[in-house]
Amino acid sequence: MRVHVVIAAAVVGLSACSSLGEAPVTPDSRAGLFDEVFAAYERTGRFSGVVLAAEGDELIFAKAYGLADRESETPNRIDTVFDPGSVAKPFLAVVILSLVEDEVVGFDDSPMRYISGLDPLIWGDVTIRQLLSHTAGVMDHADADGFFAAGVGADLSREDLLAYFRDEPLLFEPDSRYRYSNFGYSLLAMIAEAASKTTYPELLEERVFKPAGMTDTTWGTSMTAGGAKGYVRDFGGATDAGPYSSASASIGAGDIVTTAMDLWRFDRALSKGALLRHDTMTDMIAPHAEDRDRGRAYGYGWELYDVDGSHPMVRRAGHAGLALHMTAVIERDLKTDGFFAILSNIRDSDDVINNVPPPLIHAMQSDARHLLTGKNVSPPRPSLVEAFLVSRSTQGFEAAFAEMQEREITASNKWSFSPNEVVLAVFGDLWGDYEECERLTLFAIERSSDPWLLYETLGDIRSAAGDVEGALTAYKKALQDMPYREYLLDSIASLEARP
Repeated sequence: MRVHVVIAAAVVGLSACSSLGEAPVTPDSRAGLFDEVFAAYERTGRFSGVVLAAEGDELIFAKAYGLADRESETPNRIDTVFDPGSVAKPFLAVVILSLVEDEVVGFDDSPMRYISGLDPLIWGDVTIRQLLSHTAGVMDHADADGFFAAGVGADLSREDLLAYFRDEPLLFEPDSRYRYSNFGYSLLAMIAEAASKTTYPELLEERVFKPAGMTDTTWGTSMTAGGAKGYVRDFGGATDAGPYSSASASIGAGDIVTTAMDLWRFDRALSKGALLRHDTMTDMIAPHAEDRDRGRAYGYGWELYDVDGSHPMVRRAGHAGLALHMTAVIERDLKTDGFFAILSNIRDSDDVINNVPPPLIHAMQSDARHLLTGKNVSPPRPSLVEAFLVSRSTQGFEAAFAEMQEREITASNKWSFSPNEVVLAVFGDLWGDYEECERLTLFAIERSSDPWLLYETLGDIRSAAGDVEGALTAYKKALQDMPYREYLLDSIASLEARP
């Protein structure tokens, strides 16, 4: 690989990566734009981590921002290790697909062939293919009673983990729809172990890390090797050290620690056929399921963007990750051979509401995508909603609301205003005071060109306040734009079933 442009602190981290090449650094205007935009994200207080962008074997940009450890004031470096959460899913997909190539497992095999004690009345129609594409109907972590309270941070045996979902009914008939399932990917890791008679960490090392040259990536989510410490940030600004999830509790779903440079090595190994055959690679990034809620498709372990349903042609494949204390995203441009990775050791609290993507990591993903393709991106502006919350904590709701209205009228170009942030504020700081929640949400609806999420939130507010008719009106308004959204359909059915 050839180092193209590296900004400032990035050079420090590259000293351990000499195998990437010694070509002279040449200028690229995109590098300065990347730095301008992500330095602005750092100034918001909501991003601290590493950003890397490349095209083929040429590194366009890499830089570390913020602190890996706030107590010791240790800065992040290019080679700092992070927990990327569900960015681990493409790695599991590679393991499973390599086992398919070796005829150790088959796409249409049942989990019951490898895992004992599964009820055929539940699992009889489930296949490995469906587990890979999240179309098996297996429940997710959020559906399991007590998992987030006790399981996610515990050192669980495979049997203990299975106990959370093994005997639970499927959420729908296999192959009838898409629903993301971390448990489904954990089951795949267990299948891989049983079929190969090799532990999943060993499979990762043998079939992914070693052939890709990923020397700084390991199985596990603890930061014993001096990696970044994770922090959870309240939407009002307070930041505290966050908890770590257990790799054994999320095996196959979110169970590695890695660096931005190693993620680029993973991309290069995939592109050059070092991990899978070409036909297998093509199948992995083909659309096997439609994620209607988020307007994208899903392959085997990859989120697929810009899918042309008439061909079908996939332009980009990637995956976002949310650990308990960190966020991450990788994306591959299949047309230009572009790649970027964003790793952050700050995660906003309450940043997953009703399975809606958190605003920050996806905003950064969109900006990196545009920057890499040479499009202009404006640096992020201060959040109007966050300023409102800070003001509310000292002046009260009325004064803060009036101040927000004045800022929006007189200086809207200086502030960002995101519907997602309104949702986070409602379900976080404001929840319980339903009048305040409704006023802020209606304020946002009036200013949004795509208000379905806000109408859904308004439905939640009114439902919690006991206004059934008002809730139904809001939910049905949201349903006009999102007719297949499960949460809306379930909420409407539940309210209409009330006596």
